[in-house]
Amino acid sequence: MEKARILIVEDEAIIAMEIESQLQNLGYEITSIVDTGEKAIKKAEEDKPDLILMDIRIKGEMDGIETAEIILNKFGIPVIFSTAYADEERLNRAKLTQPFGYLLKPIQERELKVTIEMAVYVAKVDTGRKKAESELRKTKDQLEIQVLKRTNELKKNQERLELALDGAELGLWDWNIQTGEVQFSDSWAKILGYLVDEIKPHVSTWEKLLHPEDKEKVMLCLNSNLEGRSLFYETEYRLRSKSGEWKWFLARGKVVERSKAGQSLRHAGTHLDITDRVKILSDLQKAKKEAENANKIKSEFLSNISHEIRTPMHQILSYSKFGIDKIDKVEKEKLSHYFLKIRTIGNSLLSLMNNLLDLSKLESGKMDYDMKIIHPQSIINNTIGEFHSLIDEKEIILEKNIESSISSINCDEIKIGQVVRNLLSNAIKFTPNGNKVLIVVKSKELPINDKIIVPSVLFTVFDQGIGIPEDELETIFDKFVQSSKTKTGAGGTGLGLAICKEIIEAHNGKIWAENNPEGGSTFSFMLPYDQKLNKD
Repeated sequence: MEKARILIVEDEAIIAMEIESQLQNLGYEITSIVDTGEKAIKKAEEDKPDLILMDIRIKGEMDGIETAEIILNKFGIPVIFSTAYADEERLNRAKLTQPFGYLLKPIQERELKVTIEMAVYVAKVDTGRKKAESELRKTKDQLEIQVLKRTNELKKNQERLELALDGAELGLWDWNIQTGEVQFSDSWAKILGYLVDEIKPHVSTWEKLLHPEDKEKVMLCLNSNLEGRSLFYETEYRLRSKSGEWKWFLARGKVVERSKAGQSLRHAGTHLDITDRVKILSDLQKAKKEAENANKIKSEFLSNISHEIRTPMHQILSYSKFGIDKIDKVEKEKLSHYFLKIRTIGNSLLSLMNNLLDLSKLESGKMDYDMKIIHPQSIINNTIGEFHSLIDEKEIILEKNIESSISSINCDEIKIGQVVRNLLSNAIKFTPNGNKVLIVVKSKELPINDKIIVPSVLFTVFDQGIGIPEDELETIFDKFVQSSKTKTGAGGTGLGLAICKEIIEAHNGKIWAENNPEGGSTFSFMLPYDQKLNKD
């Protein structure tokens, strides 16, 4: 994937050089470095960068926020703000320009990378959405013009209209309200897959084909026109075609004849097959929802990752300051306590960084796997050993049930151990003190497709925790996504289960989650005993 081209707007030369070095180390192309808003606008037009990293306080008559607003309006280039200040007034002004990120100086390289990649992704989705909306509006306008043109031709002569209707896939009806008889055009029947001789020329034909869910709405609209409360009849509904498929139609008509007393005698109109248009609208709405959800996930992820990095960094700085200030004033054991705290927090940060790196390697297909023959019990025992202190602290009852007939499997011991560790860690974390966690390993057949079933090992971790909302059982394996029951207060970035899924799928396996009837949740994964590694 091509790396983004970035314009740097920074009036401190040293900081600009440092940012340029960071970005180049990350593989990004720097289009230009400027120090004023006026130069930034000029370079945005000339260079056409994919992204602008904008310092809020810059030289010249315009600050970074005013400059970003002009660039957004003129060129639509996404902007990430950088500043050493985070006061409320600047934040509120910056929000008005709809920035794609906000970085506090000094800028950390990993935070810079994550923010840029998320900004480029969201900008790409937003561009696609706007393009789809534009194409949809164009299609809609074309359809409206086409329908209007055919309707006007109806007034000229029946023969010319029938030819036009057939070519444009418009159906015509002419309904005698007194007798119920309806003249359906050839094209009306053809659109639904019938010959006109195959359908009864009566209003009951249309009523039988009408979707039950649309009937009430359509009849309200039709009666309004028949009773003279509206000049035209216009509505959308579904009709069942000869093949059984439901097709969407835009129907337009009017009363063309009334009695002297004002009673409706004759009703005529057209219907247009808009099935494709409805599908486009549906796809667009889905894309819009996905884009909004992606933006929400981006915000939550940036918030989480900021918290997960900054909190331990503050702790490391605090403990190191205590150690430096009191190096000659406290006992060696106290200093050792400070260093132990710094090491523990540092390991936590390292784990977070490793997760981010693992996800990047997995997505790019560059993750290396060391496939070996290993017994599942060895993986389980080694992993359980890492949690003895936490199990004792929470008084968790940990049970394991490993089927005696289980044989060794071909897998990457470290990677599968990582999956088991993640599932077991979550089970212990969310299971209340004094409750039980159960690990079960047994043989089971894994369906690869309709024809192939392979012998496999099923790993299952049962907990007595808070469970997972039913509509989130699949999405919790998506990147940056956490269960709504756990994403507040429990920490985390939503990467663990996504990494587990990538590892299991690379082993041609399957991973899923379920809720237990008695409470809590169950996470399971299956691995073929012997298989070729899938890195696609």
